[in-house]
Amino acid sequence: MATSAVGDAIETYRTARVRAFAYPREADLLHAIGLAALGAALTGVSAQISIPLPFTPVPITLQTFTVLVTGVALGARVGGLSQVLYVGAGAGGVPWFEGFGAGLGTLVGPTGGYLIGFPIAAALAGYAVDRYPITRRLPVLALVLGVANAVVFVRR
Repeated sequence: MATSAVGDAIETYRTARVRAFAYPREADLLHAIGLAALGAALTGVSAQISIPLPFTPVPITLQTFTVLVTGVALGARVGGLSQVLYVGAGAGGVPWFEGFGAGLGTLVGPTGGYLIGFPIAAALAGYAVDRYPITRRLPVLALVLGVANAVVFVRR
């Protein structure tokens, strides 16, 4: 009897996981834009959590973590769009870059290369998870996220 309950719980988890991965990818345009805006806002909030480093003008922030999470959770299309919205709105004046920075000057400053790499990294992580279900397993996902994170640094 307990084995049946465990089996049912595992099946419920698998169904919920598949549904969670499918929702952003199947969302209509309005929902996709809303999810992308939410991803952009979360990235803006995470940018304010930073650790300044004395040897570089570029601090450590939670931005790259949030960028990768939006890519994985929302998929290539919506996750990439969320980061395009983040960078575009920040360049347009929304003060949500690190330290409440904003404007085009930020994109040509020391952190500009990282910011430009965010949409690419989110789309790459999302594409891998969308296209190859094996990447949803933790060891493979860690490798994918490492590669996507490297894109942020290579764009510098």
